[in-house]
Amino acid sequence: MPVLILAGLSHSLVVRVKAALQKFQTSHPLPLGWNIKFAYIDEKKLLFSEKVVKLACKTASESTDSHIVGIRNAEGNSNEIARQFIKPFFRFRWFEGKHLPLIYHPDQELINRLSEIIQEEEYWRNNIKPDDIYHPLLLPKDIFNSQCKCQNLWEICDTYGDFNNLHDANRKIKIFTTTYQHTMVHGGRGWKDTTKLLFDPNGARHGDAPDFHRWKYSFQLPEGFHYDVNHEREQAFHVRDAKGVTRSATQGGHLNIDPHGHVRS
Repeated sequence: MPVLILAGLSHSLVVRVKAALQKFQTSHPLPLGWNIKFAYIDEKKLLFSEKVVKLACKTASESTDSHIVGIRNAEGNSNEIARQFIKPFFRFRWFEGKHLPLIYHPDQELINRLSEIIQEEEYWRNNIKPDDIYHPLLLPKDIFNSQCKCQNLWEICDTYGDFNNLHDANRKIKIFTTTYQHTMVHGGRGWKDTTKLLFDPNGARHGDAPDFHRWKYSFQLPEGFHYDVNHEREQAFHVRDAKGVTRSATQGGHLNIDPHGHVRS
């Protein structure tokens, strides 16, 4: 069952939103069998903090199809917290500020807005979310080199609030796959970028992924999953990893790179 996680409400608002969901569950049920959960720690005020975010991610990791909706508070650096601790791992969107009054006075209008969000997220999960290890969104975006028409693939797949953008993201996934999918020497599917680096997802799996690094775009990666990356002509090459460190492979060698751009030994 897909889960929508509301993160950052106060406890008192959670109680009121739950009451509204209960009140209107017959006349205005949530669509498509979705479930709503909450991540919060504060009793009296909105608080989208690092602690709340980690609780939201823990809740998200308990389902194979989680979508986190942040309730932005005026304090702190909410955007940076979301960018660092949620977006690399789980589908995320903000509850738009113009709709925030619906949270404080939850009634049928709030249920309608949540239903609209869910309908959009339903399209995202069916058309954009990775469904196996061969999906292009699992590639490390800052290491895999692609042409201009596809290089913003990962960013546009993060968008929300406009079905046109989601349709465009779906179209770009198909273009990207047609352009860069490559048959590896052993016959399995993989990828080849514009610098002739090969990204093979079929190799032996090893190495532990910390925290929530076993997730990307709300897809749970197999334990030990990474790409064996080598040059098509077995040339030496180097890449800059997720920490900005230059990593090099000798002639005929390869690097083990996970979907987040970390190099494993």
